[in-house]
Amino acid sequence: IGGTIAKKLVKGGYKVSIANSKGKFAVEKFASEIGAEPRDISTISKDAEVLILSIPFGAIPKLSKDIFQNLPNNALIYRYN
Repeated sequence: IGGTIAKKLVKGGYKVSIANSKGKFAVEKFASEIGAEPRDISTISKDAEVLILSIPFGAIPKLSKDIFQNLPNNALIYRYN
C-alpha cells in the first residue's frame, strides 16, 4: 500500500521521502525508480508536512519513536494498515 501511495504522490508532483525498518539502503532502488528520496526512519519526518504510516496494525507498538523525532508540530499523520 505504501509503495502505491508514494508512486501516486510523486506522479502528482509532490516531494516524497520513503523509509522502512530495514534502513535507507533497503529502499534506495525503489525510491530511485519512482523519483522519491530514500531516508532512514530517524530522518523520515524531517521537514514533512504529511507523514503516512503504512504498517501492519500489530507493528504499531514496535514502531520506533525516532520516526516522530523531527516531525514539525503542524504536520498531519495518517496511518494505513
